[in-house]
Amino acid sequence: QKSENKTSRELAEEMLEMVGIPAARYDEYPHQFSGGMKQRVAIAKGLALNPKIILMDEPFGALDNLTRRKMQEITRAACEKHNMSAVLVTHSVKEAVMMCDRILVFRAKGKYKIIDSDEKAKQRIRKMLKI
Repeated sequence: QKSENKTSRELAEEMLEMVGIPAARYDEYPHQFSGGMKQRVAIAKGLALNPKIILMDEPFGALDNLTRRKMQEITRAACEKHNMSAVLVTHSVKEAVMMCDRILVFRAKGKYKIIDSDEKAKQRIRKMLKI
């Protein structure tokens, strides 16, 4: 939980540190950041608000694989720590399985399938995808 005594600057620095933005870059302008850094800042901004629900549309798309994995872990941990729900839109089944407790898979012609938080269902998917 964010402390009521924290200044906006302190909260911003804490969140930027959490997503791996070096302190030396805190006073730079957005146009000076790479696409991946901008993506991490956007995630930090969303998490800093400490919402009950955070909506994320392909939030890790501009990130390299190593940074993507780290940001997935950070986001999931922040959601668990602050009892925050996330609605994640992704084309990656692997990412959905790693990040989510409940998955809604959309198919052609308005059809969909719900995969619940049941660990056995997730294990079947992991086995099928070899992850």
